[in-house]
This record gives sequence, C-alpha cells and structure tokens, in this order.
Amino acid sequence: MATNLTNTRVIADEEIFPLAVGAALFDLDGTLVDSAPDLAGAANAMLNDLGRPAVKVDEVRSWVGDGAKKLVEYVLLNGDPKTNTDVIERGFELFLEHYALMVCDQTKPYPGVVQTIIDLSEQGLRLGCVTNKPDRFTRPLLEQLNLDAYLSSIVSGDTCAAKKPDPMPLLKACDDMGISHEACVLVGDSANDILAAQSANMPVICVSYGYNRGVNLDAMNPDAVIDAFEELPPLLTKA
Repeated sequence: MATNLTNTRVIADEEIFPLAVGAALFDLDGTLVDSAPDLAGAANAMLNDLGRPAVKVDEVRSWVGDGAKKLVEYVLLNGDPKTNTDVIERGFELFLEHYALMVCDQTKPYPGVVQTIIDLSEQGLRLGCVTNKPDRFTRPLLEQLNLDAYLSSIVSGDTCAAKKPDPMPLLKACDDMGISHEACVLVGDSANDILAAQSANMPVICVSYGYNRGVNLDAMNPDAVIDAFEELPPLLTKA
C-alpha cells in the first residue's frame, strides 16, 4: 500500500511505512489535548494563594511533560530559585485542589484528534493513552471529552512505579491490551515519549505542535514527525 508522506518528516527508513501495528498509544497533554490553559489557571490560583505573581500560559506550556509535581516545581522555582521544599509541597497540594475544579474548563482536543481517533478505531486498531498526568485528572478529562470510550487502556503517571521516559507505562498498556510492544506504536510530543518508546523497542511518531520544551525532536530519531494529527492514519495499517 502506498503511503503519502508529503507532509511527514520521516526520520527512519521511509520503507517501513505504513507501520503494521495492532495498537496505537497516545500521550495526552500536548498530543491529544491542549491542557495548558487549565494547568496555568490552577498554577496561578496556587500562586495567588502563596502571594506570588502569576505566570503566563505560554510559560506553562514550556514546563508540561514530567507530571504535576514537576510542573509545580518549575512554576515556583521560576519565580524564586531559592524556594524550599516545604513551599513546593504546599504549592503542590494547592495546585491539585485547584486543578481538580478546572481540569476541563478550557482544555480541548487539538484539531483533527477526535475524528482521527474514530478513524483509527474503525481501522481495527486498539487504542490507549499513556500519560504522566495523575490518574485523578486523566480519567475525568478523557471522560469529559468523550475520548475514553475509544481507549482500551489508560495508564497515568501514578499507575506504575515509574513514568515516562521509563518504558514501564508503555509495557503496562501493551499488557492491558494483550498485545506485544513490537506490534504497537507510540504517538507523542516530547523527548520523554521518544526515550520511553525507544527503550521499549517500540516505533514512535511525534507531533510537532505539542509541549516539546524547544527540543529538536528530529535529532532524537523518532520514526516520523507530523505537523497535524490527521496525518497519522495513512502512516498506520492494521497488522
């Protein structure tokens, strides 16, 4: 089957496309959804409680990817590099309280995500989500956006003993779906996604629009980089 790679930056051997897989795993923040506005809202509510100045949404976008605790650290240390661990712990508690109330106020799927998820499901692929976001936020967010119905596995940042870039969450999702990691692909937006997939010996496709912290993803040798989510289906075929 010929695959149109016109809008795709192929880093690996072009002849491997379309990838023959039984399942696709997706990162959440920065890949399926733009959650930065709500994360920034919770961060600023936390900063207000602590008597600190607000941060901008674009700043928060540059700090997302390592889980909620790390995000709070980045936010607080950006305002004051001498912030101690007690303040960070208190800030984390406040952030969680605020974010629970606004997890899907402004968060929306990126263009093309919903229809592409439907298309891939109709192709017969099993789908899963692997994120570093805590489970208490992951599942409500996916439910409110009506994406959970298409997912056979949801692995959050606190589901396993380790999170991405460790491969453990990816392997857990494969186990959930009863599929080998060789027959799965990860779609993500960051260095953590690439490193986790490569450690799991799993192909990885990156979106260019997400929360990559300015890292040159091409240089990390993912199998491909796409600029829009709807470019994904032609790159995959049911194994």
